[in-house]
Amino acid sequence: MSQHENPSQPLPRIERPEHPLSFRPVHDERGRLTVLEGIGRLTGGEEQVLVVGRPQVAGDLTGVWEILDAVSPRSPKKLERAWGLGLLPHDTLKRRMGQVVADVEYSILHPEVLGRKLSLKEIRASEVQDTPWGQPDHVTVFRVDPESGAPDIMSVSTPGHGGFVLTGKAQKGMPSCLRLGSGDTGFYEEDSDWTRVALAHPKFFTPGALAKAEEVLRHWEPQAWEQFYGRQLEPGQSNVNDRANFLAAHENDLIVVSARLVPGDEANILVTAVPGENRNLMGTDREKQFIIPYDEYRSGQVDPVSGRKLGIFLIDQDRHPEYAPEEAPYPGM
Repeated sequence: MSQHENPSQPLPRIERPEHPLSFRPVHDERGRLTVLEGIGRLTGGEEQVLVVGRPQVAGDLTGVWEILDAVSPRSPKKLERAWGLGLLPHDTLKRRMGQVVADVEYSILHPEVLGRKLSLKEIRASEVQDTPWGQPDHVTVFRVDPESGAPDIMSVSTPGHGGFVLTGKAQKGMPSCLRLGSGDTGFYEEDSDWTRVALAHPKFFTPGALAKAEEVLRHWEPQAWEQFYGRQLEPGQSNVNDRANFLAAHENDLIVVSARLVPGDEANILVTAVPGENRNLMGTDREKQFIIPYDEYRSGQVDPVSGRKLGIFLIDQDRHPEYAPEEAPYPGM
């Protein structure tokens, strides 16, 4: 049996090392925990604060946290704002803090991950003047083609957006299932397309970035993931697949397509639903409205295998009363 035909294989595992840390809580004048400092040593360095976590609510130790600051890979004695790490449950915080610092140390030991930032003068003299996101004001070069001497893997940012620009051999060397663009230049935006660059050119990414790239591609572009890894995903392994499977199984059932709060009723919400979430049926006699408890609506449907929310709400016509405005105007409308 080929790899692609075996659906029972475990997902590819990209190891994420954790840097050893000790932790020091910091409290405010009222005795509430405000931040948690992760203290340790980078290779060849002295003991220092390397990463800082903060609870969303001061003093709430078991709630949601965020990683606020982390040591800078370019200036290892300084902390900088940690962007894009998301919110964390308290029981994963310390492990995640260790992983963030491990990625910083990896970047220091493997400078190709950091690339070389171009000066404004170099940017103006470069060939990267026009991108789908506008004219770049920051450019980092990760690889230069040794034959042509021209950069072929770059990241760019503009006032509005950014991503990776691949040219020449770097673009041609992309696996067909990951390559974007039909010519010698490919643009890979920073929200999700960057994952294609990371998996095709892993030398320029940290273990944490590679693990995130695999996860993002799997959840949101499962067809590209399956082609790249040469195997099929199982139920519960991809958000997009799980959502599509749920909708296919409920193509004749009413699913919410819009919702709004109603003045004067904080406990309920007014929703519009159509069969199978088919928006082409909106405005027809198959469109219905229902009154739903707000807390229930927020919970939504959960995938039975993964336990993840699907971003779907299925109407239960035995429990959810249909709203008929011509018969009884809803309070506040």
